[in-house]
Amino acid sequence: MKLKLFLNKIFNTLEKKKIDYCILRNYKSLPEKLDSNDIDILVNKKDLRYIIKTVQRYCDVVLINQRDYLVGLTLNGIENSGNNSLKIDLITKIAWKGLSYLDNETIFDHKIMYKKKFFIPQKYHEPIITFFSSYLVGG
Repeated sequence: MKLKLFLNKIFNTLEKKKIDYCILRNYKSLPEKLDSNDIDILVNKKDLRYIIKTVQRYCDVVLINQRDYLVGLTLNGIENSGNNSLKIDLITKIAWKGLSYLDNETIFDHKIMYKKKFFIPQKYHEPIITFFSSYLVGG
């Protein structure tokens, strides 16, 4: 399945079920193509099981890597720039070493629609997310 079709199906399903989500970064070329290694999506922990089942309807999940603040999915059968796989990180907490530095509900309450396709954080949240993830988490 092509990346664009896959993402449209996933995001449409989440919106129909009123499940909050935001693509945190590297979204400018989406849904047509992915310009980074993965897609980082903020979700609520209570929605993880439903989201994973939704993803499994459209492709094979070949690896699930679970941490306290995220579930990493490696997917097979998604065509993107010559590859047939995709990595998605379902992030459940914007945190560093367990300390939350931006609340999910605050982000979801102010999210904005991008390209009439999917949700992203508000412009004033994005630099906070990017700075802390790059500086603290990424070193």
